[in-house]
Amino acid sequence: MSVVLAILLAAQDVDEARLKELIGRLGGDFLDEREEARKGLEAAGKAAEKPLIDALTHEDPRVRRSCLLLLVKLASAPALPRAAALFKGDEDAGVVDAAFTLIRALGKAAEEDLIDALSAASAEHRRGAVEAIGEIKSAKAVAKLDDMEEKDPDGDVKEKALGVLLILGAPAEPALIKRLDSPDEGRRTRVYQGLKESKNPEVLAAVGKRFSLETSKECVDLAYDILRGAGSKAEAHFHAALKSPQERAREKAIDGLKGLKTAGEIGAVGELFRDDPSEPVRRAAAEFLKSHGLKAEDVLVASLKSATPAVRLEAIRALGEIRSEKPLGEISRLFREDKDVDAHRAAFDYLRRLGTKAEKDLLFALDDADKANIRVPAIQALGAVKSEAAIDRLVEFMGGIDTDTKDPARDALVRIGPKAIAAVEKAVESGRLRRAAADQVRDLVDREGVEAILASLVTEGGQSGWFEGQFKELEAFGKARAAPVLLRMIKEPGYQWRIAERREKIGEYDRLMRELAVMALGEFRDPAALETLKASLAEQPATGVSGTLKEELFVALHKLGDPAPVNEFLKTSTKEGEAALKADRRGPACEIFFSQALVLNRVGRRAEAAEVYVRILGVLPEDTADPDEIDHVRLSRYNLACLKALDGKKAEAVEWLGKAVRAGFKDREWIQRDKDLDAIRGEAGYKALLADDALFDKGDR
Repeated sequence: MSVVLAILLAAQDVDEARLKELIGRLGGDFLDEREEARKGLEAAGKAAEKPLIDALTHEDPRVRRSCLLLLVKLASAPALPRAAALFKGDEDAGVVDAAFTLIRALGKAAEEDLIDALSAASAEHRRGAVEAIGEIKSAKAVAKLDDMEEKDPDGDVKEKALGVLLILGAPAEPALIKRLDSPDEGRRTRVYQGLKESKNPEVLAAVGKRFSLETSKECVDLAYDILRGAGSKAEAHFHAALKSPQERAREKAIDGLKGLKTAGEIGAVGELFRDDPSEPVRRAAAEFLKSHGLKAEDVLVASLKSATPAVRLEAIRALGEIRSEKPLGEISRLFREDKDVDAHRAAFDYLRRLGTKAEKDLLFALDDADKANIRVPAIQALGAVKSEAAIDRLVEFMGGIDTDTKDPARDALVRIGPKAIAAVEKAVESGRLRRAAADQVRDLVDREGVEAILASLVTEGGQSGWFEGQFKELEAFGKARAAPVLLRMIKEPGYQWRIAERREKIGEYDRLMRELAVMALGEFRDPAALETLKASLAEQPATGVSGTLKEELFVALHKLGDPAPVNEFLKTSTKEGEAALKADRRGPACEIFFSQALVLNRVGRRAEAAEVYVRILGVLPEDTADPDEIDHVRLSRYNLACLKALDGKKAEAVEWLGKAVRAGFKDREWIQRDKDLDAIRGEAGYKALLADDALFDKGDR
């Protein structure tokens, strides 16, 4: 660096003469000289702004260009008029580029000049101007951008102009609406995307008009999304599109009307369902009609007479789903006569749903050639409706050699009940069935009977428990018949439950049913169960967990005259619980104490059980967030309510029950069936509590 320049840079107050000298050096012959001058002017900062602006009239284009670039660094708004003039009229291309660079850098402050630059001769400058307009989102440029997008000779400029129109929002919507009629699918696609957030009625009208005419699947879907977002305002457009020549538009129009839940279009959509050649359109129409349930019944019934098999098929399926019984006779006829295999099966599915009302058709189906899809399901359906008219045929199937129908027929006879069992015995006597087959039926009858009784002791919410007299129905069924089934439930780890419906709905169904089986055996006090219960206890893990089979085994053995397991459990659990509490492990301690309280209550030591529940509640904070601790709080409160009710302390029982419910005990069904609470059913507090639906809202913990 030269000595002169160093002195200039070091000066705190750079005077105009020195700045002019540096500006003059910007046109020097040597690069080093020009670079030193540039650095000096940069160092001068804002003080150099005015001299730099003045120098924009310098005769040397190198000086003008360098001054413009330095003014870019200063973001000099005062330089804008001169820069704009140079951009329009300077003969040097480098100066013109530098002037545009300054204009673009000034952004919003140069909005008018950027709009003027949209008409520049250079495509590069027009592109840059469009980009800058987009950056500042200039609504003033819409008209010019509109014109450019249509007429600019440069394809890239046209694309960029459209891109900016798409982001300008409401001011650009009139320009975008015009482009919905463009023959260019890609262009229309972009326009729909740009209009998707618009709330402008004119946009809705334009999109609605185009929706019926669109030939592009993507454009139809984009237009549909815009219309769907308009809610009921789009109904007329969807209605008009039902007559569109375009398959996709008709399909989406039906979807749109379905979303609006408008029943006024049932007739028009029904026509499409019957007559439209497009399968997707007919399928959409079927979904629309099903969504209106029985309101669409007449349209669907009329469609059963369609000459098109696919229409008949969809109509049958839809009528089944909306549970219409009106066309039973017609569908029965179709089941017998329709040559279309799919319609034949669909008709059977409809009839099977109707159960007893379609008994004659189900009996007819027993001779159907399609075993897997019709004959076997018909056997199962007849069993489910307990059809006595089917007994003879089912006995025939059971004694046959066809393994596909043999077992289903046996299961159906089991479900039909006493008359079917008598028929099976008669078949054995006449030699049509072997004795082993009859014994198998009786075994299954007993299994299903016992399972049904036990399952009835579990609420829909998966709650079960114990109260005095809980197994009276099982005793009436017969201890001799029930006990072998109960023992099998305990002995066989893979016991196959016969009543699958409830198992699918209730979590931990296996555990609950096995616990109930153990309870029942304990209540029966049958010495023959002793060894099985002992063996089962020996298989249980060493550590006790609340609500498991192990606790019920302790109690059952105690009731069968073997108190040793209970006494040993109470002794060891007390020791373990105290140790856990001393170690500040309150969760594990309360889990042990809870198990202990359950056992004490079940063996008749209610006062001791109550003391343990109170202790648990004293250890656990009411506002605990631990899920296991929350369970112990609400269940301890509930069990205290039961114990107080059994002791005749009604007010305390109601109070504890209220605390349990508010802590999250939500199974109102169990509360209503638990006999331990019978003493407080007439209490005003109990009635008010059970009547408060908000307290039993499953989402409210």
